[in-house]
Amino acid sequence: MAQKPRNRENMPLVSIIIPAYNAAPFISRSVESALNQTYPDCEIVIVDDGSTDDTAIVLDNLAQEYDNIKVVHQENKGLAETRKTGIHASKGDYILHLDADDWLMEDAVERLMQRCLELDLDYCAGIPRVYFSETSIEPSPRPFTGIFNDWEFLNIILSPSGNLPSWGCVAKRVLWNDDVFPPSSAVLPNEDLLLNVGLAKRINRAGIFNDLEVCYYYLNPQSLTALGTLYKQRLWATYFAFVRSQLLSRRLLAKCEPAIRLLEIDHIAFHLDKINPEDSWMQSVYKYDAKSFPRKYRILHRLIKHPRLCRLIVRTYQTLKAKVVTNARMPFKPKK
Repeated sequence: MAQKPRNRENMPLVSIIIPAYNAAPFISRSVESALNQTYPDCEIVIVDDGSTDDTAIVLDNLAQEYDNIKVVHQENKGLAETRKTGIHASKGDYILHLDADDWLMEDAVERLMQRCLELDLDYCAGIPRVYFSETSIEPSPRPFTGIFNDWEFLNIILSPSGNLPSWGCVAKRVLWNDDVFPPSSAVLPNEDLLLNVGLAKRINRAGIFNDLEVCYYYLNPQSLTALGTLYKQRLWATYFAFVRSQLLSRRLLAKCEPAIRLLEIDHIAFHLDKINPEDSWMQSVYKYDAKSFPRKYRILHRLIKHPRLCRLIVRTYQTLKAKVVTNARMPFKPKK
């Protein structure tokens, strides 16, 4: 594949960071999508997180072929540390994270950067098209879109419907300080919220746009997201303890505590297969005064006190939702 000519004049460098762990079967597709960007100045930093398959060989071959690819090999450290390694190895003015099993639309970086520069944004997020193996669906709009200040952005990411992944967005390099990341020793079921809470410290203007479809998101059945329901209760307890500690250090915990409680109830109901009612974290959640909660969360708060009934109802809901997705009409044929 011939590399596209690059015009660097007056264009900020964008670093595309790709963490890779045992990604040999699909990493080339992700990297190819980064190489094919219409934006004229991108560097691609791929971090091999201690892969045990042929990922390292595939990446080294790509780095030899393209001068804007840099490959870093490290012992296995987990996703957050791998992204941090990628940022340290990069030189870009803006950072874009891309998972190894996802791929970008050709003009993704160009359109994201156009919004950043025209609207003076520190952070700009688009939306993905979701690809379920041989079935795909059109993306659903987020319940929020527009330009937000730091406090508005924080309120969005702390809402149950406000999950913003770390990929599919560009952000100024200055936002990605090391204090954005959880401690390297932490074992967590998910990191996106923690990273976004860290980013919110330095955001002045964040743009979130439903009209920017920027990537294809492959719902890998073996991915961390898909396996989320298998994570143990104690990991979610640790997760919310980290969220609270970040907000406490910024003197925002009291204001954000009501939102965190709704998130806890949501995650207990939808992300745990087994609930231990005797656990100290669970006992504290049971004691929440739910009178001021929205109706859905008053109901969930009652349900989680009866774990078997809660699991039955949630599984029924998830099964029905999965059938809707599976039967969805495929509007396009993704490139393989």
